[in-house]
Amino acid sequence: MPDQWRTADLLFRRGEINAPSALRDLIEAVHGDGAAPVPPVLDAAEQERIGEGYARRSLGDQNVVDFAVGYRQGAAGADDTRYPTRLGRETRTLALARRGEGGLLPWAQGEEAVPDLWQLSEVSADRVRLGRLPLPDQTAPEIVVATRDWPDWRRAAVTVCPVGEDGGICEGLRYSESSGLLWDPPAVRG
Repeated sequence: MPDQWRTADLLFRRGEINAPSALRDLIEAVHGDGAAPVPPVLDAAEQERIGEGYARRSLGDQNVVDFAVGYRQGAAGADDTRYPTRLGRETRTLALARRGEGGLLPWAQGEEAVPDLWQLSEVSADRVRLGRLPLPDQTAPEIVVATRDWPDWRRAAVTVCPVGEDGGICEGLRYSESSGLLWDPPAVRG
């Protein structure tokens, strides 16, 4: 970032680029010992960017699996459902469901031969943003029945969300087949 700022500042002040005769002067003015200082706000942002790079590298180094000691120990004992393999904001998996005659069914529909329609019905969204919403209670009888054959880890990792005929999941969240998850603005209170 400082290099881009120095380059732009220099070009705006000079108003031209004389190539190839003056290119060395431009390079030295931006990268050399006599390079102009950058505004403090840009310098702070650059230091933060560099620090984040080191933090990401460190996180990656900590999460390398040592297969020689086995997956569980080689992964520092991390839970399979929360293993930190991605940088960025944490997500939460929702399994969309529709109500049928026999109870909740996966949103995805298909032949019986499809191995797991529930997995085809999953969507992911920002965990923090979802945490502000009153998502469906996972102890509701219809959800308990729908997930009874799921392994414990999957029930802990996936939130089943029945979708109403109008697309509503809960206050603030709905689903559209054409647009995906839609976040409704909070109701205006009078």
